[in-house]
Amino acid sequence: MKVSKRTIAIGVACAALGSLGGGYAVAGPGSDVATKGSSADEDHGDKGEGRHEELTGTTLSKASDAALTKVGEGKVTETERGDHGTAFEVEVTKDDGSQVDVELDAAFVVTAVKADAPEANDASGEGDDEADGANRSEGDDGESKQELTGSDLAKASKAALGRVGEGKVTKTEKGDDGEAAFEVEVTKDDGSQVDVELDASFAVTAANLDIPEAGDHAD
Repeated sequence: MKVSKRTIAIGVACAALGSLGGGYAVAGPGSDVATKGSSADEDHGDKGEGRHEELTGTTLSKASDAALTKVGEGKVTETERGDHGTAFEVEVTKDDGSQVDVELDAAFVVTAVKADAPEANDASGEGDDEADGANRSEGDDGESKQELTGSDLAKASKAALGRVGEGKVTKTEKGDDGEAAFEVEVTKDDGSQVDVELDASFAVTAANLDIPEAGDHAD
């Protein structure tokens, strides 16, 4: 059998590349150009790095049940796999709008519950005024005051209306004078207004008639 020069050349090329290691594959006649076998692994190494993986399936169900049982109320608004010694992290938004971060181990046992403080409370306060404006009202001195929401609003309104006996709630805010935890303005059926002050347990501590400022400008 005659061996062509082309066959000999291919054989020599195979031997030469084979001596360089297993990282290359030589293509035969009519096939694609040879590629380095480890390139796919190099590209795959850093894929997804820096991103948090959300929980799904039974993992999501077990972590959510454990977190809600610990907090006692609210709903799960965010989940992710932990990355600092914690297996799972679950964010729960409570009925009053506040949020807590619940950390769990690999057996879905709660290891920590941390209050998720809003950025609006940071010392700098820069850039947060607009986002927080919807929950704040402005007092007579121009100072921004935080309105009540969620269960705080419902409990304070019920207590204030129970004290006044009629009317509707027209304004609420957290107290800032060190005496009242909550303040509720009730407008009675005759148009007059009563300012009701409550302590932290929603017990009424004072109910004062709100005299309109227009009465101070008699001619």
